[in-house]
Amino acid sequence: MQFTSTVDRTRACGRSDESDQHESPVPPRRPEPQDPVHASAVQRCLRYTQDLGLPAFLEPGTRRILLDTNTVGAVLMPWQLGRTVAHRLRWEGQLGPVILHPHSDRSTFLTQPLDEQASDGPASDLSLLVRMNVGIASRRVRVVLPSPVDEDSGFRIWLGEPNLCLPSQRAVFDALTGAVSVTASAR
Repeated sequence: MQFTSTVDRTRACGRSDESDQHESPVPPRRPEPQDPVHASAVQRCLRYTQDLGLPAFLEPGTRRILLDTNTVGAVLMPWQLGRTVAHRLRWEGQLGPVILHPHSDRSTFLTQPLDEQASDGPASDLSLLVRMNVGIASRRVRVVLPSPVDEDSGFRIWLGEPNLCLPSQRAVFDALTGAVSVTASAR
């Protein structure tokens, strides 16, 4: 059995024999300690994608969890109105994930994507939407989902536990219309 020298073995691994003789080996790098906040954002993002089926991703260089509105819709409204809409949707068994923004007093209802070809879309309700300060996220807009840091600070939180049910935007508009008509008749 023939033994090869250290030089021959290192050359086979792509190193030159000169570097082996003159330089000390570089100590292995210690792994960077994991940022627990970043790790929890990654875990939360995985939960959103794997458990809830939301196409969420972490924004590079931040701990923000984003959601593209290409595959999911979003309807934004003042929280006071949103609370009534959420109550009506829950009563009808159609309440989906709702994000609360306490600092801006707004709420975001995640929905099925808007069918722009549908004749009963939001265009028929446009005057009501404008009057009630309701917005519809257009395609290619990103919605920020609650991260652990957001929830701890109260900046962005879920109304209840998010679920897999994504109501149609039509269902949200119908609940909105019902909430507005009840409010108007109470005056």
